[in-house]
Amino acid sequence: MDATVKRRWVEALRSGEYPQAKGWLRSNGLSGLGFCCLGVLCDLRSPTGWEEENGSFMGEHDFPPPVVATWAGLNFEQQKVVAEMNDNGKSFAEIADYIEKKL
Repeated sequence: MDATVKRRWVEALRSGEYPQAKGWLRSNGLSGLGFCCLGVLCDLRSPTGWEEENGSFMGEHDFPPPVVATWAGLNFEQQKVVAEMNDNGKSFAEIADYIEKKL
């Protein structure tokens, strides 16, 4: 994984600026706007890449588009692991710890 992107992503996950959500890169549910950990990564890459009409990022709902994955240096298996952590109830802090140690 790209070291600069990794540092920025870990900082963003720990910042408290992104409410955590499950199942989508970004969602606007009953409790307001939320992001999965990969949605935070997308927002770091391009805060204006969100399509308001359907809430997707550059047309994607579940995983970042290839441009984001390439920028971050993440393969699909790595994305899948952190997405599963997010959707199975791990906090952003726990996911940030994993990213620091394993990616």
